[in-house]
Amino acid sequence: GRIPKGGPRGDVFRHHHARERFVLIDSAHERTSSRRVSAASDALLPNRSSRADWFPAAMADSEFCLSPLGTNEGDSDRFLPALLYGCIPVFSLADEARPFEEVVPWDSCSLRVHETDLPRLHTILANISRAQRASMRRAMCGVWPAMLWTRLGFASSRPRGEGYLGESGRADALATFMAVLRRRVEADAST
Repeated sequence: GRIPKGGPRGDVFRHHHARERFVLIDSAHERTSSRRVSAASDALLPNRSSRADWFPAAMADSEFCLSPLGTNEGDSDRFLPALLYGCIPVFSLADEARPFEEVVPWDSCSLRVHETDLPRLHTILANISRAQRASMRRAMCGVWPAMLWTRLGFASSRPRGEGYLGESGRADALATFMAVLRRRVEADAST
């Protein structure tokens, strides 16, 4: 398959496209390059089922999910499906601001890997203990509701403020955004 040219996504494809236990998808061009995630599960291979059926299952079965910047180095929401499917987000730029970083404890539920360390990403991920991964997943439980815009009621099939996945809606992305603004105003007031 086609390997993306530049940036962290291209680096990950170049160094890991044939690595066992890595599944890589170039979602910008709907092309895939993959290896088996689990020796017991052929259903996770993209050429064995439709992408709609395969992608959520692959994320749910994965330990880590790369969350690079979006098109033209813009914001990306790749971290959100990772959180929702229990896949630990891996941010690939040391200076990238993570969503709502001022108030969300990203260090407890995600990884930040410097772009120069991407060639050895497989080693970095292998050195994260089972206990560390479990702790990160527990922390993710408190983060994902803060990323959903529940109170704005975008989905017409549910009442405003009722959660997508059972969350209350009181600590949604709107509340998180307001907490960021409060913190910034307080910081400005103290200077």
